Amino acid sequence: MSIKKKKSITIIGYGNVGKSLVHILQENFIINILSFSKNAKSSKLVTIFKKNTYENTLDNIYNDVEIALKNTDILIITVPNFLREEIILKVKSYIKNQIIIFIPGIGPSQFISYKYLRGNRVFCLERVPFISRYIDDKEYILDDRKIIKYASMYSGDSIDELLNIMFKKPVLKIDYQLVTLTSSNAILHTSRMYSIFNSKETEIFKKEIYFYASWDDKASRLFNECDNEIMKICQKLYELEVILNKPISLMEYYDSTTPKELTKKIKSIESFKNIKLKMLQLGRDKYILDKKTRFLTEDIPFGLLMFKGLAELVKVETPNIDKILYWAQNILGSEYIIDGKLIDFSKTGCPQNYNIESIKELYKVFNM
Repeated sequence: MSIKKKKSITIIGYGNVGKSLVHILQENFIINILSFSKNAKSSKLVTIFKKNTYENTLDNIYNDVEIALKNTDILIITVPNFLREEIILKVKSYIKNQIIIFIPGIGPSQFISYKYLRGNRVFCLERVPFISRYIDDKEYILDDRKIIKYASMYSGDSIDELLNIMFKKPVLKIDYQLVTLTSSNAILHTSRMYSIFNSKETEIFKKEIYFYASWDDKASRLFNECDNEIMKICQKLYELEVILNKPISLMEYYDSTTPKELTKKIKSIESFKNIKLKMLQLGRDKYILDKKTRFLTEDIPFGLLMFKGLAELVKVETPNIDKILYWAQNILGSEYIIDGKLIDFSKTGCPQNYNIESIKELYKVFNM
């Protein structure tokens, strides 16, 4: 009797998400890492999951794209949104018949796929399958999803069975447009950053900040207002028949009807409680804002600005989103908007950056 050959998975992006995938996937797949920065130096990975310790071994670590993809069946891309277009440009000429999965799919991955990957089998997970942190040379998986929601670039394509084997969880396929319009990081991270650091950009803090455990009503009020604005964008897209289904609001996702309820909810999430904000340490008991935190460098240009770009296409005003953008662009040394209007969408997740400059073109992207 022949033994069924394991399929090969190559992961691009060996941060929290990439490392958390190794443990769960290794049982049924050959696991390879394609590293452009040569960060994946060790083939060993210690994972702590549900209070158990596991030692995992990577099958291969590659720095050469052609070699890495030659015998790859599934390509998983987990790099931050600000690197995804660059990565696709490096690998697309070597992509043949591989299944491509973005983890997660929120942000402009649908726009990038439309521009560069049409004709390929492209999928995404709605959210990361695990909440994890890499601490002291160990990968700690703090929580995992009870169901894996995914989407495909082409509505008729599906990989339910594959994902079930990969994650050993129930699988649900949803519309890619609903993933793209998921605003979790775009609002969650940026509203909290604003509530902490607005008018305190250079202030010295005595200790690192527990990002969620110290969540306050100021962040919740801004979160709520930004969520309302994004729901107005989605409503307009629905009225224009660009999308067939509207995403639920983030307030509804967090089972909250008021900012105070949201504050209580965020502070109660067990897997959030010990997550600290990455800050710059100047000395003992001296911490300041790290302007290079991904909560700014990713969630502003590839989060909030993506929604600002959509708002301009459907002519919806976004004063609260704009308030965060004005504040953040000063920190980032950029000038994305003036007088509430986009003036520079290069190097952002705005649909306009991917040559999607009309409702007609956006319809094509969302309805493949």
